[in-house]
Amino acid sequence: MLALFQVHRLKEFGVTKGELTRYLDALLKDSEHLAAMIDNVSSVDNLDFIMESDALGHTVIDQRQGHESLVTVAGTIKLEEVYIEMHFFSAILDNNVEAFRIKIIFH
Repeated sequence: MLALFQVHRLKEFGVTKGELTRYLDALLKDSEHLAAMIDNVSSVDNLDFIMESDALGHTVIDQRQGHESLVTVAGTIKLEEVYIEMHFFSAILDNNVEAFRIKIIFH
């Protein structure tokens, strides 16, 4: 529920350019750290990740490729796009939470 609250907070108050810059910086730093740790991830963890990604229909790339892709697109993210996606994501969450509430009531 905390995530839902945060999404609604972001939808209501928005994100400043400075906040977006800080979020992207933190995301890039975490991604860089993960890419540097690629040799320290056990094969079992890698296999779990690949199997889960495949089951969800996701494209699988390694941590270095993922970081390179993130670096490529991070600079292209615009504040307006964040607002559009946040409203879309919030609507999805609202619908799922309402469906979950209905399911609980009728169960």
